[in-house]
Amino acid sequence: MPVDSTYRAIEANTKVRRLAYLSALVNIVGRQEANTDRVVDELIKWGSAHSNDLNTYVNKQGAVTNSKLSAKRYVDVAFSSNLLVKTMATCRIAHEGLLLHELLQSNTQIQGNPFSLTNVERAFYLFHLLATDADILLTVLDLVKKYELSSLKNLQLSFRDNYLLRLIRKSSNMPEGPERQKVFERKAQVEHIWKRPERYAEHLVPTRLNWLLDFGLLNPELFNKHTFILSNAGREFSTSLPIYAESYGYSDITTSWLHKSYFGESISHLLSPIKTRPWQRVQMEELSNLITKEFESAFNRFQMVGTKAVPLDITIQYICIRL
Repeated sequence: MPVDSTYRAIEANTKVRRLAYLSALVNIVGRQEANTDRVVDELIKWGSAHSNDLNTYVNKQGAVTNSKLSAKRYVDVAFSSNLLVKTMATCRIAHEGLLLHELLQSNTQIQGNPFSLTNVERAFYLFHLLATDADILLTVLDLVKKYELSSLKNLQLSFRDNYLLRLIRKSSNMPEGPERQKVFERKAQVEHIWKRPERYAEHLVPTRLNWLLDFGLLNPELFNKHTFILSNAGREFSTSLPIYAESYGYSDITTSWLHKSYFGESISHLLSPIKTRPWQRVQMEELSNLITKEFESAFNRFQMVGTKAVPLDITIQYICIRL
């Protein structure tokens, strides 16, 4: 499998730790253009209304408080990861944000604590973050796998060297172009500007550890004791990733892998308590009926104005996640 020719990383403040706030944001904005300041205020209200839910979740970190700054951090990540698009003083849901919004609207799974992601949210967010943040997210996943039962301090101390190794080896196998130049610039920044690497890692590692926790890929009991180890689901998921252990020393994905293998090889490790069935074990008539039903739903949700067409990428993702 070829090395990924895309550098994937988003800007995320260290306090942005609960993915459920992003779902709340997408629902707050909806399919209308919204004033950004109002969206911030509405997210603060949502956070206040669900503060007890956060207190009973497996981890209480990343709360949106009455401070506008805490809410703006989540809004900034929604912009950085392309869930929302900024337009002057307003914002609207972006292409992927529209997909998430419609998945949330169509989800029939009983919702308990909103911070416990539904299967729909887990399936969407892991695909989305692999597509936009794999170079940091998978570096952290590799570190947890490599240094089992390590402390946060040790993971942050180890992050620079492992991240730098990834950038060096990845850039050496990328074709000439803007993406390779982006990796070179990031590598130079890590080598020459990170005078105290652990301080920079403070803004990269804790966020991703918490996202992995939200996915159920880390052991929650040890997480709250500030010790990190993959859960059984995390181990199974990590084995589904393309691993370049001998040649490059890190795990990575490509766009081709996301489109061809994510739903077939990785997603089942995230979903609880349902079990998946291989296509081969589903009768053709049942399969046809299932796909037809979800395609009709997607067409109603994503049909472009003035045409009898839907965007192929989010339609396929919608159908796969719903199935």
